[in-house]
Amino acid sequence: MLHTDDENDIWLDAFSAVLAEPSADERSFFEDRRQQGLGVGLDETGNLMHATSGPSTPPSLSSDR
Repeated sequence: MLHTDDENDIWLDAFSAVLAEPSADERSFFEDRRQQGLGVGLDETGNLMHATSGPSTPPSLSSDR
């Protein structure tokens, strides 16, 4: 099924909006990793990042170099 450029733009905008915020499952997954001191993502150069704060405060990230 072919779609117009406008339909594709509307779909892409809606899809991007959904992906812009983590889901509840994603939040829970990364909170568990933070509490265990495991890696929580990658920095801009691809290095593994670790949470350095406790679970009750927003995580500050440090590079694993």
